[in-house]
Amino acid sequence: MPYNIKTSQFNVIATPRPRKIAFFIDPLNCSIKLFDTIVEFNTNCWGGRYNPIIPIVDGNISENYWKLLKFSDPDIIYTFVEPDLPLIKRIHKEISPIYFKRHREYKISQNSDPIYRIAIDNQIRINSLYKVINESSTDPIFPPTLFSYHNQSEDKDFSLIKRNFGAINELIAPHGIPSEVKTLKLDGNYTFTQVLEKMSSTRNIITPMQLSEIKSQYYEPKHFYGNNFFALIIGEGIWDFLYFWNRNIILPSFRRKMISQLSLPLWAIESEEQRIAVRDFISRTFWPNGNSGVTVLLVSSEVNESILTDIGNSLLKGSQLYREVKIIKPNTFTSFQIGAINNNLSISKHFQLIDSRSTLENVFPPFLDNAFLSNSPVSKKWMLDF
Repeated sequence: MPYNIKTSQFNVIATPRPRKIAFFIDPLNCSIKLFDTIVEFNTNCWGGRYNPIIPIVDGNISENYWKLLKFSDPDIIYTFVEPDLPLIKRIHKEISPIYFKRHREYKISQNSDPIYRIAIDNQIRINSLYKVINESSTDPIFPPTLFSYHNQSEDKDFSLIKRNFGAINELIAPHGIPSEVKTLKLDGNYTFTQVLEKMSSTRNIITPMQLSEIKSQYYEPKHFYGNNFFALIIGEGIWDFLYFWNRNIILPSFRRKMISQLSLPLWAIESEEQRIAVRDFISRTFWPNGNSGVTVLLVSSEVNESILTDIGNSLLKGSQLYREVKIIKPNTFTSFQIGAINNNLSISKHFQLIDSRSTLENVFPPFLDNAFLSNSPVSKKWMLDF
């Protein structure tokens, strides 16, 4: 913010961005259902793909995950676990979120399973981004096709699809998908493997997870070994899920726009048909103009290196895809370095303030319609960076 002493003139650039949320979980007490609830919330919100999920172990955060938390710079901390007081003080001092929110557990009866609902309102939903879907495209020739999947029942295939791609329920969406947006609509009659096959045969497919990152103004990490790989995270342990979700946050922007990883339980790659579907999906979506030289990183906390290598050899045989293997250790995360913010000046606004009596106009995300803006205070729906 340059300041001219003689004329008392400020030059200000204001940029709207999503409200950023960090979720704290206890890795020893985090069910698949809870994890998937957090993922579903995030993939239905503008910028939600970059909301980190941070494990709290013995009341504290490991240094690897602390670095990720600082990199994410959340406005809100939503916690499913009680952090120690020294950690709370450190967060307020070094990160300064607007507020902490402790999750309240709901049950229909004393012996029933918890009903998980993320009690954060006023996030901008991804249905507001339908009209700017072209900006999530990495293909200069083919128009984007939005992936839309919904199932009335919560089976294992639906959970896996939502975890990897997000899901759009048009039955409850406020306005539905506009007719001008090209869509691939699938329902619960399709298994995860069949969904991969359909997506592989559709050029320039855009998932709800990809849609959520449009114009979200996120920091770029510096290059690190492995952030140009396609990753297959094998297993259903909490450390596998955490690596899968948080890895995308530290990828460069051109990789974030692509589908750069899959979370795969062992049951999803048991048969030859399933393995072929995964191999074709990587070849046709990660590098659609040719996969020569692409390395596939197989990652797991549950499967040992020897078995992981065998899985990789079986999955990738007959292709031009290369393989590397990585074992995840509990409570650790990939090393990375913070780069510059990925500013999108097309959504920024420039002001000149003549003196201390001047006021700033509100700056709105450009994809919101007038009906939404008419009663939406900036502090409630999104944030401004100056």
